[in-house]
Amino acid sequence: MEHIPKEPVLYMVAGLVAIAVAVLVLPFTVKRIEENLEPFFLVMGVIAVSISGLWSWDLVKEAIKAPVMIGSLPIGIFQVVLIFGLLLYYFNKPFGNAILALAGKLGHKTFIFLFIMLLGLISSVISVIVTACILAEVIAALPFSKSDKVKMTVITCFAVGLGAALTPLGEPLSTILVHKLVGPPYNADFLFLLRHFGVYVVPGVIAIAVFGAAYIGGRVSIKSGTHPRTL
Repeated sequence: MEHIPKEPVLYMVAGLVAIAVAVLVLPFTVKRIEENLEPFFLVMGVIAVSISGLWSWDLVKEAIKAPVMIGSLPIGIFQVVLIFGLLLYYFNKPFGNAILALAGKLGHKTFIFLFIMLLGLISSVISVIVTACILAEVIAALPFSKSDKVKMTVITCFAVGLGAALTPLGEPLSTILVHKLVGPPYNADFLFLLRHFGVYVVPGVIAIAVFGAAYIGGRVSIKSGTHPRTL
């Protein structure tokens, strides 16, 4: 049996652990990274693959394709996120101004309720990845205190995680489930999960939205002089 030197393996494990710690800690402690999460995660991913020695053309092509299979139709997550990210980058300020105007017009409780509910429900259609991008941009635009932003993000993520299970587009586990049940006797199609679990998931998302509006909306702290961030 071929002997594998311990030192390179230890260095690789230490590097990957350091990357994991950086991903978990830096977005919450370094403002510059908090405002530029997409390039930060891209760099961390490149470093992780480099440390692991897994670079190959097959990996690059797979990352570019990044397909989610709906029947025989591949949907490229990479392309969707890239296009959506560019739109948010170039229209960040108008988007932030629109969010501020809408929140001011509806009131904090109503805005928080509608935002959490809608994001939770549409996550099954636009995917968790794109939903996370919208969530990050909206949270960045809101004039709430950091504590309230964290609370709203966590509560919204619960709604998104629950709602994303309604279609194969939402997240990988629902995609795998539908793919495994596509034949007899279940003959699962695109709306299979929605038909069978929607009666439980939709009220759950609404309940989370109600809780978020009551928990955050009634005592939200507004930072004075806040304006949408610019890149």
